[in-house]
Amino acid sequence: MSSLQVLDVYVAGNYSYTKACIRIERLSAIYVVQIALACLIVLLSYLGSWINPAGAPGRIALGIISILIVANNYQSVRASLPSVAYSVFLMDFLLGALVFNVVAFISCARHP
Repeated sequence: MSSLQVLDVYVAGNYSYTKACIRIERLSAIYVVQIALACLIVLLSYLGSWINPAGAPGRIALGIISILIVANNYQSVRASLPSVAYSVFLMDFLLGALVFNVVAFISCARHP
């Protein structure tokens, strides 16, 4: 933030005022990383389909951990964003990733 003392001359007299400039910058890299992480977790969840059905504990662990990671990511983004009346893309995207992880987990559980 920078401020500047200015003196202007008007017909009615001399008036001084302070001029302030505020620069606000959004750190969007954090949100890009969260989107990339959600995509990778969804792909990782679908990799459970190629794990040998005899290795059921590995498939279950992969599915549960994927769901928990995306749910935690969703909750952290929800807590960091202000509450607004309209839809936010990142929230919708993470909710979709959570749904895809649950579907992948259910599909792996149905086809042993």
